[in-house]
Amino acid sequence: MENIFDFGSTVFDDGFILFLVRAGLILLFCKILTKIIHRSLNRTAETLTAEKVNATSMGYLEQILKFILYVVALVTILNSVKPLKGAGTALLGATGVITVFVGLAAQETFGNFIAGLTLAIIQPIHVGDVIYIPEKNVTGVVKQITFRHTVLTSWDNHAELLIPNNMMNTVIVQNYAGDGSYYNTILKVGVAYDTDIDLARRIIQERAASVKGVVDPRSEKEKEAGVPMIPVRLTDFGDSALILSFRVSSENLAESYDVCSRVREEVLKGFRENNISIPYTTITIDH
Repeated sequence: MENIFDFGSTVFDDGFILFLVRAGLILLFCKILTKIIHRSLNRTAETLTAEKVNATSMGYLEQILKFILYVVALVTILNSVKPLKGAGTALLGATGVITVFVGLAAQETFGNFIAGLTLAIIQPIHVGDVIYIPEKNVTGVVKQITFRHTVLTSWDNHAELLIPNNMMNTVIVQNYAGDGSYYNTILKVGVAYDTDIDLARRIIQERAASVKGVVDPRSEKEKEAGVPMIPVRLTDFGDSALILSFRVSSENLAESYDVCSRVREEVLKGFRENNISIPYTTITIDH
């Protein structure tokens, strides 16, 4: 009577049961080893000074190591399947036509891999940066650079945007936080031409600075020099209003929307309390 461990021995080395056990152990070992790699690289990044730079390069290095690890595991597992032992040699000896088709099919994927590797090494963008791609009207926070895509998180954290790495190397990308600074938003408000500009400026500065979530981006040197936390400038003479522009800084893109909304509300309240009007365009139609 055939031993249960001999079942499938014509196809698998040492039988089908031992093949499953061996494959399971190999995959389990890979899973444990990938966790060790992840923790080790994170610990290495934390000990270095340029955290954002290291988060980018370490993340890509982790993907490469995982890819190599699982490729080796797959080859090891398939090597236990007798009909597949010579598959690699057979593929290497395939005709030139097949090679061309495979090369064409993998060209885009390989191009994205090289582009991703370039992004990870040169690092024009880093994990955590807020970027804007005008050509696609896309804004998001860089979450990860994978073999194929650069992963962005939308401002509301409700979606992930996958941008091919090739595109990241060919289109214009505006990096709003390449130096690790806060996320800055320029707000504009129109006031009547007879408004006391100094009063309007003071209201904006006081009300905006009091809003929760607004951060002070000034350096100690700027504070000592008397640079205002919320600089307010007269930037245009509108058709019916003087345009005042001011910068509001927040921790990140996701927080900036709520922070700017609260700033607008506070400025509006301050204007109403001080009888400062915000003109709007009116159209008179003659009958």
